[in-house]
Parts: sequence; structure tokens; C-alpha cells
Amino acid sequence: FSQTNPSHASVLTGMYPATHKVQVHGVDKVSPSVATLAEVLAGNGYTTAGIYSWPSFDPAMSGLERGFTTYRGVYTEAPGQHEQQDFWRKWTARADLTTDAALQWLNGNPPTPLFLWLHYQDPHYPYTTPPPFDTMYDPNCQNCPDGGWDTIDRIQAGERLSETDIGRMVAKYDGAISFTDREIGRLLEGLKQDSLLDNAAVVVTADHGESFGDNGRWFHPLILYNSVLRVPLTIRYPPAVPQGLVID
Repeated sequence: FSQTNPSHASVLTGMYPATHKVQVHGVDKVSPSVATLAEVLAGNGYTTAGIYSWPSFDPAMSGLERGFTTYRGVYTEAPGQHEQQDFWRKWTARADLTTDAALQWLNGNPPTPLFLWLHYQDPHYPYTTPPPFDTMYDPNCQNCPDGGWDTIDRIQAGERLSETDIGRMVAKYDGAISFTDREIGRLLEGLKQDSLLDNAAVVVTADHGESFGDNGRWFHPLILYNSVLRVPLTIRYPPAVPQGLVID
């Protein structure tokens, strides 16, 4: 699915939207008849935590809190957007704060075994990544699209970007991915320091990708092309998954 909540509900239940009933992002909640991964693991003795960085995962808008002992949102108000009429524009998130919250939870020495679901919002429009990631892939840009809401609005209103400007938008997106990648690395280093990494199954995936003018479509809502639906799935578990194994 190409929207955040329906896709995450599928990841955390193993079911299609027709079964788990999250079909409208930010509105539908997981059906009470469907068990979540957190519920299954909690029922088998796991300490569970869900740390997320977007308000759509709040209990009232998702129902994904079920089974989590700790369930915490770490998003913050976007500067200057308090009076914004669009609910989603009132908030912002940063991968470093998300990782900080996860490390804080781990530093509390929760009883093992553990299940931690960690959500990063950063590779998502608007692309307002902090330095030096904002210019990492386009350092000499002058008067180019900034990746903020103004640029997003102009594109959605039908403005056509040049191939050069599309490349600059992709550079903003790539910077957000690299920022998130660094923060995932910091999380893994924290697991290593706590002697948890070697016996941890680490799974990294995404709810959707982004389209940058591919097939005439932008961003991700209600798009069913590979630019949005084909997402990474990386699994690290040394006791059972051979390093370098690739499955097409």
C-alpha cells in the first residue's frame, strides 16, 4: 500500500488492508479481531516498545499501540506552523531525536527478550534535513527547490520542474535517507555497546517510497508504481542469516 498507516498495519500484522481494516491513513484503526506482532510477542514474554515520529501512529488514529508496554511519539510542533489549518503540517520530526528516545529506553535496561519497533519519518516530504545532509548530494545549488512545503505545493498545483530541478529534489530526498541511515547506525552502535547486537534480529524496511515525476506522478499517496511500492528489506541476524545473502 502507498500510505503510511495502512502499510505499517500490514507490516505489524502480516495482513492485507482488507483484513486488518486500516484502509484510510490517519482515520482507520486496526481491527480488534487481528493480532499485532507486539501482542504476539508480549504474550510470549517479550518486553515491547514502540517509538514513532509521526502523529498518525497515535492510538486514536492507528490502534497500533496494542501489545506495546511502552508506546511513545517523539514528533514535535513545526516552527511557525501552530496556526496551520492542515493538521499534518503542524508537526515535524528528526531522526536524531528518534534514536535518542530509543537509546534512552534501552539504557533503562528493560527485561529481555526485547521487541523494539522504531519508526523514522525523515525520508518523507517536506525534505527539511539538517546540515550537512541538506547539501550532501547537491552542494553547489543556487536558487533551487528547497524541498519545503512551498515547493511541494507548487508541484502539487501542477508546476513542471526541469530535469535539473527534479535531480535537486531527489538530492534533498537522498540527504534525508543518509541522515536517517546515520541515525540507524547510531542505534546499532548503542545495541553493540549494550552487548545486544550479536543476538538481535535487526530488520529494516519502509512503508513506501517516493515518486519524482515518474509516470507523471509525484510523492506517494495512491500510487501503485514500483517507484513507491518497491521498498528495501534488510535483515541482520548473524546466528541464522548468512552475511551477503541476497534474495530477488
